[in-house]
Amino acid sequence: MAQLREDNRPKAAAFTALTLLLLWLTACLPPPREEEPYVPPKPDARSDAKADTAAADTTADGAADSLVGASDVEQTDTQTPDADPADTELADTDPADVEPADGTPGGCTSNDDCKDLPFGACKVGVCNTKTGLCIGTPGDEGNPCNAGPCFGPGTCSAGTCSATPKVCDDANVCTSDFCSPSFGCQHQPQTVPCDDGNTCTSDTCDNGVCKGAIKSCNDNNPCTDDSCNSKTGQCNNVGFTKASKQVSCAAGGDCVTGGLCDAGKCVGQNACEDNNACTLDVCKSGSCEHLALLGACGTDKCNPGTCALEAGATTPTCVQKPLCVDKTCLIAGCTNGQCTYDKIDDQSSCDDGDPCTGAGSCVKGVCKAGAAGQTDCNDGNPCTKDGCDPLLGCTATAVDAGCSDNNGCTENDFCKDGVCAGTPVQCLDGNPCTIDACSGSQGCTHTIAPDGSSCGNGQSCKGGACVKQ
Repeated sequence: MAQLREDNRPKAAAFTALTLLLLWLTACLPPPREEEPYVPPKPDARSDAKADTAAADTTADGAADSLVGASDVEQTDTQTPDADPADTELADTDPADVEPADGTPGGCTSNDDCKDLPFGACKVGVCNTKTGLCIGTPGDEGNPCNAGPCFGPGTCSAGTCSATPKVCDDANVCTSDFCSPSFGCQHQPQTVPCDDGNTCTSDTCDNGVCKGAIKSCNDNNPCTDDSCNSKTGQCNNVGFTKASKQVSCAAGGDCVTGGLCDAGKCVGQNACEDNNACTLDVCKSGSCEHLALLGACGTDKCNPGTCALEAGATTPTCVQKPLCVDKTCLIAGCTNGQCTYDKIDDQSSCDDGDPCTGAGSCVKGVCKAGAAGQTDCNDGNPCTKDGCDPLLGCTATAVDAGCSDNNGCTENDFCKDGVCAGTPVQCLDGNPCTIDACSGSQGCTHTIAPDGSSCGNGQSCKGGACVKQ
């Protein structure tokens, strides 16, 4: 056996050099396209250890190992399967049969020398003691394995990591879905038409999101409510009345001002309207005229009116009067032009229509007369005789009699035609040094003149007396 290893050393060395050269050349190849992710090959009866090693090891050993695996897969179909990979010498071009990297003289001598070599998932190293080379053979049967980012959890089966490819569809029409052997599922935004479920929007994908632009239903009519029917996508432009919503608008035409929306149209206001029910307002050649009307006016049946021309006015106006008025012990009401009367509470005071009785009281809607003699007809005039007439009320009859007018400046007072009057009193005292006057409350007064006042004949007053100077 030692002699056999001695004879195989040159051959093994040459094979090792060739293997390293192939690994270097394979690493220089371009990486596989992302749109064509690497799929581990299905197991077959051939003992091609090279293909098995590269197909399983797509993640653990980096990009370079993935490249070697891809190259090996392309060569698999041209090799002849071996019945017993442990006893058969492989072709010199098979990089799966390699010497241990630890520099063991003469290559491998046991399987332990091959256990750390990178044969990939679901492969174990077996030493070919005849050649000194390690061979990757199926292993880890039924154990979990990693088939790469584009596959789910795998299971080793006959030397191959059997796994289900990942489904990268994110159900988003705004992304292009694919699987990258290096990064797994990718969702690249794309700009394409889409549908956000709203028929009232125009939809386009934007950065991976379906965005809709609101559909404009504006009909440029301020007197309509504009909306979009979310079920049909059709615009609805519905006119509204001025009773439901007050919206100003611009209406043209002679004698027209402003405007209000009504039933979907702009209705202008009559600029000639003077708000007088007794005039007919018309527009002629752009000018307003107000024609007088006669007769009834107004629309309030409980306060009917009549057009009347008041003094100094040039146009008639509507004069209204209430149709229903209160009555004694009854309160008036009116409903749609019909008078109603409610009885006032009993014992409420009322006017019985007799001026010579006291205040009456309401009893069941009727005014009961007050007590007689309760009316005070005294007018405070001594020259009249006071009385009360049921029709006329208080009366005062003039009498002739002496009286006092309570005026200190009169005397001999006497009643005449119902008036107390007297003759004026004389207050002169004949003293030039007094000032004579009369006060209604005091009668005659004689005030001493100031000393030095002239009292005639070259004399002057002193202390109320006229003396020589």
